[in-house]
Amino acid sequence: MRKLLATIGVGLWMGSALAAPSARKVPVQKTDLHKLVHTSVSAAPHLWAQVASPTAGTIKTALVDLGAMVKKGQVLATIDPAHGGKTATLTAPFDGVVIARNALPGVFTQDGNGLFTLIDASVIKLELEVSEMDSPLVMPGQPVTAHFDALPGASYQAKLMLVLPTIDGHTRTMHADAEVQNVDHRVIPGMAGQAQIEVAGKTGVPAIPLAALNRQDGELFVYRLDGDKARRTKVTLGVDDGEMVEVTAGLGDKDVVLVGAVKDGETIAK
Repeated sequence: MRKLLATIGVGLWMGSALAAPSARKVPVQKTDLHKLVHTSVSAAPHLWAQVASPTAGTIKTALVDLGAMVKKGQVLATIDPAHGGKTATLTAPFDGVVIARNALPGVFTQDGNGLFTLIDASVIKLELEVSEMDSPLVMPGQPVTAHFDALPGASYQAKLMLVLPTIDGHTRTMHADAEVQNVDHRVIPGMAGQAQIEVAGKTGVPAIPLAALNRQDGELFVYRLDGDKARRTKVTLGVDDGEMVEVTAGLGDKDVVLVGAVKDGETIAK
């Protein structure tokens, strides 16, 4: 009796060894893939200017206060030149906001002294820092989505306008810029957050999980389900989004791949 039970036990053990119940079956699926590069982002004004004294002299009038909204061409201050002559005027170079004022009536100023600082924040410049490892993927024209920590739930869409082809030796990052409209002025210059740059994208392509991939001797392959058997199958890949990857050759639309520890020719449990 003990011998019979032992024989049955061996048979059961051998039978279970014929199948790989741990393998997950995943069909090839048509999907949209977007490869993203993640970066930090900070907000800066589209325009920034320091309005300087055009001459040495005494400030006669200072016509705008700190925080004032000004229009292009609006007079900010007047100065009586030290050596006589016509009163000089300082005007706003663009529509904006006064964020610094160093002009006080009756105070003497030197030629070139900065008296007002203006910004235009109706358009915000997105300043992105791309890691050195991702830098070869990034180029002007790519879509950007930015999120600021202080504005949860809000996202801002733009396209890269400038990519500097240099790596900062201290941060090991590459600088890139984009611009977004800020008509409601919710984004405040100096805000920080995160951004994603779409460096590649395709729609309706056959894809499988990255977890299904295997590599041996420089060859990429998957285990394809053939009936109830695992078959090693070489594949050629395209775009990936960090979870799924496009298959450009090696698999058909109706194929099923196996994710898990399996061997070529192994029987896969139903």
